[in-house]
Amino acid sequence: MNDIMQRAARVSRQVDQADGLRRLLHAAPPEVLAVLPCGGGASRWLAAQLRVRAESGLRLLVLEERLAAGNMGDCLGRNPRFDLRMAVEGLMPASSCLVEAQPGLEIAQVAALVEQLGSERIFNQRAIEQLRGLRAGHDEWVIVAQPAELRSLSALAFAAPRLLLLLDAQPMSITTAYASLKRLCQAGGERHVSVCFTQPPGPREQGLLTSFCETALNRLELPLQPVSSLGEALRERARETGESADAFIERLVQTTSGATRLHGRGPGRV
Repeated sequence: MNDIMQRAARVSRQVDQADGLRRLLHAAPPEVLAVLPCGGGASRWLAAQLRVRAESGLRLLVLEERLAAGNMGDCLGRNPRFDLRMAVEGLMPASSCLVEAQPGLEIAQVAALVEQLGSERIFNQRAIEQLRGLRAGHDEWVIVAQPAELRSLSALAFAAPRLLLLLDAQPMSITTAYASLKRLCQAGGERHVSVCFTQPPGPREQGLLTSFCETALNRLELPLQPVSSLGEALRERARETGESADAFIERLVQTTSGATRLHGRGPGRV
């Protein structure tokens, strides 16, 4: 009897593994969204949104560009020990560069990676292959990018087909967000841009949001889509335009093959 039960258990495990492999091979590539936290409470707001999506059963990968205190690792309670650049350079497997903040929510630090992107062809190719290898097992990628008030945008943020600006009602937040939009427009390319206030929208916030959207449209010819959540930004035009990791990686190949150097921003930035 024990023999039969053990054989049945082995068969069950093999069926489960085969089923999991079939789902993995036939899964759609993850959706990709770059997020620019331009306000003081933006990281906490984003962390709460990520937790909600993970708890709903989605599998998320956060690619965090920022090293400063208050980044997503701090807000989610788990900071990766190693940058994904170390996996690109062959020093360790990519799995060692990921940490699980909670079931369905992983974080990868990419600050060093984005600084090196665009510097040399071999590194670019290896970075692209590492990112391709991370597609399986995730439904969504969220790139948490450094806003462009003082620096240029990263190649990852530039390659993302969708961008979400997180604002608060402070003047510096609005200034930083507008500077980021100017960088995007100067670099060229098409992308869908959403904007969200991370505090309860009162009359003042609604007026600021309306004014900001009008300014972007009139001065930059860039339409912005107001949203109220991370999920809404990810849903915007996602399915019908195919704005997934495959499209993102293709844009990243084009960006790192020469666009960053042509714009004179240095490796990894546009």
